[in-house]
Amino acid sequence: MTLYFDHAASAPPTPEVIARVAEVQRDLFGNPGAAHPCGQRAARAIERVRGQVATHLGCFPERVVFTSGATEANNIALQGVVRARRGAVPHLIVATTEHPSVLQVARALVDLGEATLDLLSVNSVGQVNPEELRGLLRPDTALVSVMHVNNETGVVQPIAKLGRICRAAGVPLHVDATQSFMKLPTEVDALHADLLSIGAHKMHGPKGVGALYVRAGVALRPLSFGGGQEGGLRAGTPNSAGIAGFGAAIAAYTPAEAARVLGLSRALRALLDEAFPHIVHHSPDVGSIGTILSFRFADRPGRPAPRGGALAAALARRGVQVSASAACCSGLDTPSAVLTAMGLGADEARGNLRVSLGRSNQEDELPAFLAALRAALEELAPKGSA
Repeated sequence: MTLYFDHAASAPPTPEVIARVAEVQRDLFGNPGAAHPCGQRAARAIERVRGQVATHLGCFPERVVFTSGATEANNIALQGVVRARRGAVPHLIVATTEHPSVLQVARALVDLGEATLDLLSVNSVGQVNPEELRGLLRPDTALVSVMHVNNETGVVQPIAKLGRICRAAGVPLHVDATQSFMKLPTEVDALHADLLSIGAHKMHGPKGVGALYVRAGVALRPLSFGGGQEGGLRAGTPNSAGIAGFGAAIAAYTPAEAARVLGLSRALRALLDEAFPHIVHHSPDVGSIGTILSFRFADRPGRPAPRGGALAAALARRGVQVSASAACCSGLDTPSAVLTAMGLGADEARGNLRVSLGRSNQEDELPAFLAALRAALEELAPKGSA
């Protein structure tokens, strides 16, 4: 039996998505920029999905730019804002717990001499302080970037509060909503977001597709040139099939399905607490998305806690697929930057295991997961320990 509990890394495409991608590949293969009927049918399919995304973001369809994923959307947002500025070197504010596609971009812009950077710290549960943001804002601040839901711990940031502070200062706010889209409300006006990134494969759509919301009036310099596609912000022939699959995933991710997955996650957390008294959660019980569970096991006399990577590997040998950290950092033995920013020591951070549920999970998988986890812990325990 194979159990997939790593939806925060990538959620498996649903049958509706697979069928829609195949249908568009077969029947709507024309270039959406062509004037003939074959191309225009593909263009109409893309515009239908643009409307779907816009509906869930509460914006006009023309404000949605399709990309190859959230990483590209984040790059367009940060690099685009900085390179559209004229005059003094612009200032960026980025949370310490951002995804590398934000944090590393900001640092690269600093290394290139194109920006200066301040990092917004987090507390012990991984949330930023809006008042710290207020104190970091400067007249030359070009952009603030804070993710909606952390991809490692699931903590939810107070985006609306941050957005109001940014709006009052006249500074655009970028939100990476990759982990929250379709799972939490993401209306851009309610969040006071000026730029917002999403990706399809975190909510059971195809890989290689995402979108960036751009509020009217926000100036961006494109990263690629050579065509006028996507309002001039992304040159290249659009991925018609992938975008159509994105639309199928949106249609299938209903509020009822989101509630079912959240219920499963809460049930799993309760079962973990009951079965393992020495469990230490990194995902807060209140203030997190609920479907991402980040935890470690505390040291016990004669029984040191296992490393998260070793535990994930032991689970994989039993057909259970989870992550020790974010997928972009898998394979590294370095402690999680997110957890160390929250105040954990290096060894504590290395003990982390991330379990994330999605639409493919069912209630009857939970006991099997617990049994596999118990066996994996026994396998890794020092010989002769109690």
